Amino acid sequence: MSETETWSGKLEEVMQNEGELSPDFIARIIDENTQGYEYEDLLSVEDNFCEAFGFEETFILIENRIFKVLKKVDLQFDNLMQAHYCEDGTIDFLVQYHNGGCALGDALEEAINNMENK
Repeated sequence: MSETETWSGKLEEVMQNEGELSPDFIARIIDENTQGYEYEDLLSVEDNFCEAFGFEETFILIENRIFKVLKKVDLQFDNLMQAHYCEDGTIDFLVQYHNGGCALGDALEEAINNMENK
């Protein structure tokens, strides 16, 4: 059964190394932050990322940008998708969604798009 989820927390964007291609960047983050993750040959590097971090959601991939979830707190409200930059370069977020049609990564993508399009 699906239900409404509300999360507040803090994100930090993980930066690509200069000249690093997106697939190499994504693979590096998987390799540095998992214990011997075994890549699925039939999956793209992006799908392998989701497999490696999908349940724990310690890292979120949004349009070839990777965000580390520094903090997340489960709250209860109605649909809202908010994010803002902090002085230290991290991003605070507050999202709520119905988990039958949305996941945390989807909600964070909308919140970040809302923030960047203001």
